Amino acid sequence: QEGIHGKHIVIEQHYDREREVFEHVFQFSAGRKANEAMARVVAYRIGKRLGINVAMKVGDYGFALITKEKISKDVIMSSLSTKNFIKDLKASIKHTDLLRRRFRHVAVRSFLILKQYKDKNVSADRQQLHANALLQLIEEHLPNFPVLKEAEREVLEDAMHADEALDYLKKYKKRMIFKEVEVLSPF
Repeated sequence: QEGIHGKHIVIEQHYDREREVFEHVFQFSAGRKANEAMARVVAYRIGKRLGINVAMKVGDYGFALITKEKISKDVIMSSLSTKNFIKDLKASIKHTDLLRRRFRHVAVRSFLILKQYKDKNVSADRQQLHANALLQLIEEHLPNFPVLKEAEREVLEDAMHADEALDYLKKYKKRMIFKEVEVLSPF
């Protein structure tokens, strides 16, 4: 028996002729937040290694990576390594809206960005502009700044469950199988 509840965890590769893309479906039941962490790391690693764009979709029972290029089984399986997982996850979120928004929230709580100035409310858009400029400066000159570290922590632990993703990969890595299929399984 195969599938997520059987003996193996299945990774399916399918070519969608209509859209002219390859879909790589990872049937992982780690939960949406852990799946997002895994999807980001795998997409980041594949994109970096092959120099390609990788789109992703995430759900409660897995995730899909979409590429124009076919990706070999070896590249996919090696991208699921637990080595440097957290480091690569941090790198994958570095220039994302997710980190920028979290940074703004932390910066407001830390009084680096003001919600009010001279008895007038500062719009969320204006706060985000200030936060983006501050974030760029901090990333360049103070990469260990506590507000940046807290924003990263919130993304990795609250928005995603990085530790659960890492545990899932450690537990199931040897039980994963890769299949090229004509039609994706209904699951």
